[in-house]
Order: sequence, then C-alpha cells, then structure tokens
Amino acid sequence: MEWVIIIVAGAVVWLWFKMSTIKKINHAFVMDVVGESFKNPDGTPRQKIIAALSEGAAVDLVAEPDNAYDDKAVAVMTPGGQIGYLPAGRCVDVFNRLTRGEKVPAAVHEIRGGAQGQWHRGVWIAIGKADA
Repeated sequence: MEWVIIIVAGAVVWLWFKMSTIKKINHAFVMDVVGESFKNPDGTPRQKIIAALSEGAAVDLVAEPDNAYDDKAVAVMTPGGQIGYLPAGRCVDVFNRLTRGEKVPAAVHEIRGGAQGQWHRGVWIAIGKADA
C-alpha cells in the first residue's frame, strides 16, 4: 500500500511540475516556448534551428502587436531564426515591457527531447525581471 502512495505522490509532483509553465529562479523566471513544431514563413523548420541551440544561448524577445492570432504575442528569436512564441496570455508583462522599449534579457534555460527517438525538442527560456 505504501508504494501506491509513493507512486501517486510522485505522479502528482510530476504533473504539478509539468503543468507549471513558470517557476522562479535567481532573479528571473522560466517559461516554455510554444509553436516549436511549426516551420517559419521561409520554410525553415523551427526544430532544425532548435537542434543547433545550446543551453545558455541568448535569445531575443520581439513583441508582435499585429499578430493575427494574439495581439500581445511575443516571438522568441535566435540568430538562426524564430523558434516559437511565449505562451498566449502568460506573457502580457513581457509584451508590455517590450512595447515600452525595455530590453528584456532572455536565454535558453533547457532543451528537452531530441534524443533516442524523441525527434521533437521543447525549449524553456529564462527571462530577466524588470529592473527595480
């Protein structure tokens, strides 16, 4: 019976971690990137761009107020091209900071997947807080 409780508790912790897309870390927060499975308008697969990234690499956040799907969209850009967006509805603060002209520092925090049959890669980025 105890092992069932341990398994259930472990599953709950795993689900909480998986469902929590923002977690506080050292003066920053971490957020997942969405849309990594799409191709960019020039036809470049975002997965190909992500495959060339490494953890710690700087990324640029770009506000897209004219985005057809989300008027507060924030694109995640690398020197190789766009890798996706910050999740809609959870990046309004970052969008507002960008539209006020603030530089919002961001870097690749973690790349998940892409190994041993896991073709799809997911990216989490660390985003700097506003200056106090």
